[in-house]
Amino acid sequence: RALDCAFLNNGTVIATSGQGDHSMCIWDTLLPPRSCRVAAFKGNPSYSTYSMCYVPEKRSIVLGCGNGELSVFDLRQLTVSAVDKHAHSKAIRSIALDPSGRYFATGSTDGSIKMWTLEDKLYQRAHLLSMHPTHMFMNQASSESMISQRGTTDLVFTEGALYSCGADGTVKRTPKLPFEY
Repeated sequence: RALDCAFLNNGTVIATSGQGDHSMCIWDTLLPPRSCRVAAFKGNPSYSTYSMCYVPEKRSIVLGCGNGELSVFDLRQLTVSAVDKHAHSKAIRSIALDPSGRYFATGSTDGSIKMWTLEDKLYQRAHLLSMHPTHMFMNQASSESMISQRGTTDLVFTEGALYSCGADGTVKRTPKLPFEY
């Protein structure tokens, strides 16, 4: 089951993240349906990969997991190049790349947002605490868990601002990024 996707080129190659035996797959939409999955990679078997973001300059995909782990998958080497096992205390539900491609943000069900840069490894640059309070919901559609927890649910960068949505029903704008690069 796919939970997120990202285009890796002009729209014909797609990466998906999700649940099951393969936490990330790469698909070529120009190939016939039976052979369009060109690669599949296993992540942490205990946790789903909820969110992803393609970083073109690094030819890498940033992956956010259900246990709060953040990892970077290098598409050139076809291997994980960096991992922060404790990036967030709860599931990472959203990842967004800023328009310049220099940094990205992660949003978690714990309600926090963190800013990162990707060099040889992951560097946390800022931690915005309690941007969106955590809310619990009854989840009758899922066989995994009857209770679903949501804090920060989506992130979008524009020039000079970060917008975040949360389970609290708010959209917040952070006009000036809280660190210097």
